[in-house]
Amino acid sequence: MLFFAGLLGGSYVFMSYEVIYLPLVFSASWFFGMVTSSVTSLSLEQVPRLRGTMMSIDSAAVNLGSAFGTTIGGMVLLAFNYEGMGTILGAMGVVSALVFLLFSKDPTCKQQISPIQH
Repeated sequence: MLFFAGLLGGSYVFMSYEVIYLPLVFSASWFFGMVTSSVTSLSLEQVPRLRGTMMSIDSAAVNLGSAFGTTIGGMVLLAFNYEGMGTILGAMGVVSALVFLLFSKDPTCKQQISPIQH
């Protein structure tokens, strides 16, 4: 059992899971790692000339989002219970999808350089 606790790592050790949920925990951790690396790559390709700045902004946004998201999520949960939390998270998902579709650019498309840019 200690071997499996070591595989799960840090915070998973202290959570009580039934054996049936362990594959779900492993797969969620696996996919979270893939999403994190792909989001970082996409953010770096948005402004190729400022890769260092984009990496700093990405790191700051992830850390601030974790800090504020936990706090705000707890307050929303206390105020609106789980039904309200689901509605608010659903609305935030729709808004974030729209922001992604409208403001991100595909790094695989060839970009045309306007005469103003040097």
